[in-house]
Amino acid sequence: MSRPLDKSPAGTHRKTVIAAGARLLAYCAKNNLTKAELAGLLNVHPSACSRWFTGMRSPYPDLRESIETLTGIPAASWRTDAEVKRARKQRRKTAP
Repeated sequence: MSRPLDKSPAGTHRKTVIAAGARLLAYCAKNNLTKAELAGLLNVHPSACSRWFTGMRSPYPDLRESIETLTGIPAASWRTDAEVKRARKQRRKTAP
């Protein structure tokens, strides 16, 4: 459902996740969607939505795609610092 964020409060990707959560909250407000209704659309518990709104947690990758389809918020907006680090490390391993 959701994944904990890295502890580093100054991480740029953490700030991006917080911004994505704010965008999700704004989407719900604009479309008169309650947290429970959003949770129902995504088949998650409403508390997961609360954590996303505040940036405390990031949705799992498959849910990010569903959120993007529903709201237009890019799935990459939810990437955590740890995910970005893993992706960089993987790219270095495969680089010529």
